[in-house]
Amino acid sequence: MKIKIMAGGRNPEAKLENTINDYWIGVDRGVGYLLDRGIAPQRIFGDFDSIDAKHRTFVQSVQQKEVYATQKDETDLELALDWAIRQDPKEIHIYGATGHRLDHELATLDLLYDLVMHTTQIFIKDEQNEMFFLLAGCHKLAHDERFRYISFLPYSEMVEALTLEGFQYPLQQRHIKKGRSLTVSNEFCKNVGTISFQKGILLVIKSTDSKLDVLL
Repeated sequence: MKIKIMAGGRNPEAKLENTINDYWIGVDRGVGYLLDRGIAPQRIFGDFDSIDAKHRTFVQSVQQKEVYATQKDETDLELALDWAIRQDPKEIHIYGATGHRLDHELATLDLLYDLVMHTTQIFIKDEQNEMFFLLAGCHKLAHDERFRYISFLPYSEMVEALTLEGFQYPLQQRHIKKGRSLTVSNEFCKNVGTISFQKGILLVIKSTDSKLDVLL
């Protein structure tokens, strides 16, 4: 099972993939984003003070509903993600968490960082980016035609012995310190790339230019 979470940040412009095995969670305003696409979330989280009037009937009718006060220690997305992790799905995909408020975006990345040791693979997705963490080891990534660029950012203080094969800018056994830009904006040169490293945590970001960037 894949759990897909629509957060209440920026409304994604792209069409969402929705299969019979997907379990959708709507988080506050994200409930409306899903309903506008014809997707009825199975479970919803939030205080729902910002939900549109046209969606309130649905919110009131949902049985699997977690309603919280506006003032609380955790964000609505954190509460939804905590629940999703407890279900032990194969993957969790998070939408509507980027491209809006930078503080919420960085907090979401930190949430994923705290869960990096879990067996569930978690992705943050939007129209231009897909982000996920990798632990030390050897990993194969297939080239995705939707994304031209791929960056490998140390999220731990150091990523040791990083080797990149199948990319335009290969590396061999390089130690990369957090904050360095050496591994930003790489590209695939083969259908499958190999990423291996001995120690640390790596944030992988697949990205492409926006339509506006291309026009400029």
